[in-house]
Amino acid sequence: MQSRKKEETDRQFLQLNPLLFFPQMSAADVMMYEVFESSLMQDATLLDKFPKIKACRQKVKTCKKMEEYLGKRKQTPF
Repeated sequence: MQSRKKEETDRQFLQLNPLLFFPQMSAADVMMYEVFESSLMQDATLLDKFPKIKACRQKVKTCKKMEEYLGKRKQTPF
């Protein structure tokens, strides 16, 4: 019974966070990118121990529309 509940929780997590595992992007992935933006300006090595988060941020950053937006966006300090 415990295993079935864990499988359901994992399935729900994957539905909410697809870019961590799949090529589609969600609002949660964009937030994952943005939430670390200020911290990474202070410490570029912050995510070195978190390759999945780094990969997620890279996929968001290289998405064509996001790349265009980020290229035009004015940098504002937090």
